[in-house]
Amino acid sequence: MLECNMILTNVKSKELTGMEELIFVPAVIDITDVVHFRQSVDDDGNLEPYSYIYTETIGSMCIDIPFSEFKEIFLNKNQ
Repeated sequence: MLECNMILTNVKSKELTGMEELIFVPAVIDITDVVHFRQSVDDDGNLEPYSYIYTETIGSMCIDIPFSEFKEIFLNKNQ
């Protein structure tokens, strides 16, 4: 299990103001359920300091862990 912050976007705020508002909420993720991950990017394709993960059971989510750090955690999950 991995404790982290899940990053959510306040869609209503973005629609009303045009500005993205990120919400960070505590989460626990089953790391063995992750099947794919990548670096997060913003709407313009610029790299963000987060990881975007895909799981078999929940789907996709953005987490507040840098890509290089998550890659190390993922690759070492069975050791």
